[in-house]
Amino acid sequence: ILQGRRHSTYLRSVFDFTYHTGEFPNSGMPDGEIEVYTIMKNIYLDLVNPCEHFTTPYVGFGVGWGYVDGQGSSNGIPVDIDSESTFAYQLLAGLSFKMDPKCHLFTEFRYFGTANDVGNSAIGSEGVYSANNLIFGIRFGL
Repeated sequence: ILQGRRHSTYLRSVFDFTYHTGEFPNSGMPDGEIEVYTIMKNIYLDLVNPCEHFTTPYVGFGVGWGYVDGQGSSNGIPVDIDSESTFAYQLLAGLSFKMDPKCHLFTEFRYFGTANDVGNSAIGSEGVYSANNLIFGIRFGL
């Protein structure tokens, strides 16, 4: 879910709420699923004037809050993942395609990460959570 506004020809910002789910990425973590809920404030810089070009490359970054939770197993023993509220960040890069002046299709790469370790401290398996995401969407009004 996204809500944003354009501040100038080249600068825009967006609040977003996202839900990530996936498997634990490294061998030091238990096998299982992880869920991440985030609220982020993203700042985007369009690299060319979106009103004058059909394609607009852009870059950006976001900061916010993430809540991490999950269930897993270590050597066949069920393990609860310590729920964690943490600072979160993301780096953004994408390309938008103008359909009309107020409607753009876009594709975007996001590198997302948390600042604090997540996992289970009781079994000594913790690490920062990060994810690479490729997003496709449609944007109205920005």
